[in-house]
Amino acid sequence: LRVEGVLKAEGRRGDSIYFKPRTGVNMAGRGYSWAGIYYFNNFETDTIRIRFCSFEGVKKGFNYGKGLGVFYALQSVGGSPIIIKNSSFLYNNNKVDQAGCLYLSGNYVILDSLYFQSTAAVIESSRGLIGIDSSLGFNIQNIRFNIVKNVISFSPIASFKTNFGGVLDNISNDSNTYFYMTLAYSRNVTIQNLKITGIGTLFMRDNRNVKLMNSTFFNTERFAIRTIGNMTGCIVENCLFTKCGSYTSNPGFSSIEVHSSGPLFKNCKMLDNITSVTVAQEYGPGTPMFLNCIFSSKTAPGGSAEGYPVFINCNFVNNTYPKKTRDYTSVPYSAGYIISREFYNSRPYFYNCVFWGNNDSFGNNNSIVLVGKSVKVDMYNCIIQGDSSKGIVCYDDNFNQKIPLVRSNVVYTNSTGNNPGFIDSASGNFQLINTCSQRAYAINKGSSGNLLSQYPYNILNSVYKVNIYNTTDLAGNPRVTDDTLDIGCYESAGNKRNLKLLSSFTDTTLCYGGNNTYSSKTAGAVQQYQWQQKQNNAISTIANTRTLSLSNIKQNGYQYRLQVINNECLPLKDSSAWFSVSVNSPIKKGITQNKDTLYQKDTVEFSTVSQNYTQIKWSTGATSPILKLKGSSFNTLGTHAISVEAIKNTGCTETDTAYVYIKANSSIHSKQAIYGIKIYPSPSQSQLTIEGKGVIEILMFTTDGKLIQTNQVSKEHETIDISSLSQGLYIITLRLSTGEIHSMRVVKE
Repeated sequence: LRVEGVLKAEGRRGDSIYFKPRTGVNMAGRGYSWAGIYYFNNFETDTIRIRFCSFEGVKKGFNYGKGLGVFYALQSVGGSPIIIKNSSFLYNNNKVDQAGCLYLSGNYVILDSLYFQSTAAVIESSRGLIGIDSSLGFNIQNIRFNIVKNVISFSPIASFKTNFGGVLDNISNDSNTYFYMTLAYSRNVTIQNLKITGIGTLFMRDNRNVKLMNSTFFNTERFAIRTIGNMTGCIVENCLFTKCGSYTSNPGFSSIEVHSSGPLFKNCKMLDNITSVTVAQEYGPGTPMFLNCIFSSKTAPGGSAEGYPVFINCNFVNNTYPKKTRDYTSVPYSAGYIISREFYNSRPYFYNCVFWGNNDSFGNNNSIVLVGKSVKVDMYNCIIQGDSSKGIVCYDDNFNQKIPLVRSNVVYTNSTGNNPGFIDSASGNFQLINTCSQRAYAINKGSSGNLLSQYPYNILNSVYKVNIYNTTDLAGNPRVTDDTLDIGCYESAGNKRNLKLLSSFTDTTLCYGGNNTYSSKTAGAVQQYQWQQKQNNAISTIANTRTLSLSNIKQNGYQYRLQVINNECLPLKDSSAWFSVSVNSPIKKGITQNKDTLYQKDTVEFSTVSQNYTQIKWSTGATSPILKLKGSSFNTLGTHAISVEAIKNTGCTETDTAYVYIKANSSIHSKQAIYGIKIYPSPSQSQLTIEGKGVIEILMFTTDGKLIQTNQVSKEHETIDISSLSQGLYIITLRLSTGEIHSMRVVKE
């Protein structure tokens, strides 16, 4: 099918769409086949959607770029985004060659829940069954392969490439099948939950910021991972490699083969592999690094190196070199680590590593062997069984014999041959002993000081964004304790090993009435917290809590600190530095005012001090120290609050409030007799009588100015009902026909 534009095929669960050739045989007596789907001249923005489809019986397929050997059942070059879900690609004719399945270039790609099966003798595609080439990014997950082992060429089954980032999640191959996956020249890709077995390999080349994590490589007959080129900044994290590699293949395959600058292997386990981890750093200025990794195999050395790899907090334990190698010669190579110089100068670096229980092919304990007189090694804070005199040997493979060790080729700093104290290394329990009677030697014996300024921890931080202070060992315990690194990739599983106060406290200034609180953060088991204060040399405990509120501290001149204590089998304590707390006292500012009761026609003046304040703000919005207000500016009669907020030059905020009572402009007391106005009785429980000439309206207010009753008057004698009012003081305002207003107080009993 040649598609110009967009072809969508969306089936349903239980009702799939099938793309396959007709049944039967043609005139030549051969079964029918077809060439697949080719999207070309596609400049659409619409998304190609393929769901619940089955693609079968594609032979050669379309060839995009004939010189590239790219033949695919479904290919799209540029144009539309493409989504393929819940579909399968099947080819079960082992007598003929098979085209690839998917080739997508220039698209944004989403693949989910796909199954690929093939019994073909040859897969006729240099880019594999899946080729994602220079796409605009991808999200690929839940992909499973079942490819027979009789594929002739060592070509990829799945190849990926993108400069725009992507995710590869939960990709696997069935047991004892062929799988070869590549990721090359790509940026910002996360690979997770990868499961490879059988003839399985992950090949990575010249990538940046690629992260492989939480993946398993089991029983691969070739190397599990092979890296080439510049892989600086890439990380392989939390991965398991077991029973990988082969001596019997021709050529033989290492369990892991690193021919690149980088990546960083972090928290990985290399267990019971057939062959060792090989590092040959011949590309680029960077270096491969291994952090918190364990190398343990009864059939292979822990690893071998050419170049300058770095190993930090790693365990090389119980490795045994086989009596027969692929060239059927017995050699006394080390079972811990082999350092050789076949093509490149070699000088690996080991920091805080453990070499224990490793045996060569003759049964001798050898931790490290230097193959040749010019090979060098640097050891810092390491535990080596047999120490440097017996644990490190030199061997000349040209003459197949042991030779004297050149002592200047070994830098052996702060290292030891003492037993690290594994709980049971014979059974694979590499956690460290930590009891009251025996504490593992490997605890807190490594590097200390400002680690981020030291090589290789500054490289970890700057190139791989791994801060050693924030890392844990393989048991999940803090990597750094009491400013010292633990040796090896396992710390004790107990919580009695350390106590470290992680919180720091600085001098502070409290505002008067403030509520600052200091809280603590610690590593290790804490039995007691002690907040202490000191004046001169007198120290006293003021609290036994994790947090301390400083709001009640009103005295200057004291210093404070937190001390944490663990009184278990290994008594430990740690303290913060002493710090000071200064408490600001309030300035006697307050509000002054020239009157607190005024008529609406009067003016009141409020004022507050301004010295030592950076900002003053009244509740009216004014910002000057003096505030003048007319009684008429208040909307209602009665009591009103005026507040001021002042910010001190220390940053503290203080407030104050004053009150003013507003009354009507005139009082009836001066003219009441003239108009013959009377209001009685007062106090009264139920009724008020108002007598007077010219009264046309009676208004009743609460003392805070709220109008509660209005009565229109047409006679000189009027009675109003106040029985429903609450007891208290009220204001009666009378409006006269002359326009005058008179007020007086009455009491409701």
